[in-house]
Amino acid sequence: MADLMERLHIKPRGGEMEKEMPFALMQLSVDLGIGKSFDGSLRGIAKGYGKFSELAGNALAWADEGGMTMEQALLKAGRESGSARVERAFAQLISAYRQGNKSASSIIRKIGREQLASQRGEAREFGAKLSLMSLIVVVFSAVVPAMLQSLVSLGSMVLSMGMQPIDVLLLANAGIPLVNAMLLFGIRARTPAFMR
Repeated sequence: MADLMERLHIKPRGGEMEKEMPFALMQLSVDLGIGKSFDGSLRGIAKGYGKFSELAGNALAWADEGGMTMEQALLKAGRESGSARVERAFAQLISAYRQGNKSASSIIRKIGREQLASQRGEAREFGAKLSLMSLIVVVFSAVVPAMLQSLVSLGSMVLSMGMQPIDVLLLANAGIPLVNAMLLFGIRARTPAFMR
């Protein structure tokens, strides 16, 4: 199952975290820029940013109650994310934590902007693919049924095709909708998580 999800580019948890991560990082950079402590700034993004907030909250809990240093907690959070991008962002957070608030703010802002640029690129790429997939859906929704109707009408008169009514019924009411459903599921599976 994991292999199938990887081939379809489905990221179960990581994609959900990547969706809100750039905005959480930008908020973190603003908080650090106005002089809040790193821990306080991390607490600020531990709510309101979906799965990424949960992970930041877990890191804080591990640091506060779990006996870990903040660096160890951030490293563990990155590893548990299931996403290379999120893990990289948490590694950069560790680097920012070591350097202090002023330089940390600019580092984190840069990471957030990189993530937004990456998402924009993925959105453009998906948009190009979506136009082709939409055309295929239209073909299977409108053109193929019309061609099937013509084939049945003309085929029985001119070509002496022996299509039974049950064959036509199955093709029109089960075959074509099944293909359309598979195409729509494929589009949904390939939609980047931040666009859902």
